[in-house]
Amino acid sequence: MSATKELRVEEIFEHPVNAKIYGDKAPERLVQSVREHGVMTPVIVFYDTSECRYVCLSGHSRLNAARQCSIETVSAYVEQDDMPEWLQLQKIVELNQGRDKTIEQKTRETEALEKSKVLFAQDRQKAGVKAEGDEVGDALTLAAKETGLGSRPTAKKAIEVVRKIDELEESGDNEAAEKLRTALNKGNVSAAKRMATATEKPAESEVSAPGENAESENSVGVALDQLGKPVPEELAEPFNSRSEYEEIVVLIDSLKKRLIGTPRNPGLAGRVAGNWLDSEALKILLGDLKKAVTEGEPFSICPECRCAQKKRESCRLCRQLGFISFQVHDSLPPNSKTWLANRKSN
Repeated sequence: MSATKELRVEEIFEHPVNAKIYGDKAPERLVQSVREHGVMTPVIVFYDTSECRYVCLSGHSRLNAARQCSIETVSAYVEQDDMPEWLQLQKIVELNQGRDKTIEQKTRETEALEKSKVLFAQDRQKAGVKAEGDEVGDALTLAAKETGLGSRPTAKKAIEVVRKIDELEESGDNEAAEKLRTALNKGNVSAAKRMATATEKPAESEVSAPGENAESENSVGVALDQLGKPVPEELAEPFNSRSEYEEIVVLIDSLKKRLIGTPRNPGLAGRVAGNWLDSEALKILLGDLKKAVTEGEPFSICPECRCAQKKRESCRLCRQLGFISFQVHDSLPPNSKTWLANRKSN
């Protein structure tokens, strides 16, 4: 990053991704501060030679405040010219790490970071460079971990919700969009996803007369197994529950991290403020809680293929049990067991 440079406010353009994630309307307190003291912290920009303009990566709220106060110039750190898109997206998220964020903002950050990682991998591949270390893994999984959104299934559902919010706003249904946004930001991603699904309206050509096409009506919301096959009604709930279990386990691990932490990074119980907490009792309680959840989970790791992606589709036991635990399998009605046993020919 170069030294600071004075730039005219009118020649700095907002980055569309930043606006989509954070909005960055200048709060009144910031406007008042800028009016009294000016813009104290330089904004961060890069120069786009194709558009002949500076693009803001960080400092959008300060820029908006400067415009409201009729300030003509601001100090700016100017990054490299024509910054690649993957690095722009990465910088935008990194430069906003310190702010408080809603679930919606974390979701949009995750979506941007996923795209950044995919574009970066493509650039590396073209250059003949292999990924290594932290670069290895699914882009969405890595992005969700960095933003703190949670597991990959949680991220997928949250992204579907924010896309639905955008769709509703584009169609002018701002009230429904705001309800969905509120549901998401309350922290229950699964509930928000169900709400988003409930707002789906069938296309006109798909609407049948009353009593017609009953089979299609009954198939709405049918569960699919990990091979993309529709499952019997009795199996729908176990198959749809996996991400909810994963979210709960992530929450327990997060709670353990905050309370216990690690020797290098102690949690509340390892600091002076937590002198009155019994760390050993907390470890036992959290361990028992996680064990109770994972042992009650209707899914289990296959002992034959260990659910490895490359082996999974040809695994005899996975096809037979359908990726569900022995307890669930044994409690199923005969027709569901027959369906599972015959999946190979489905």
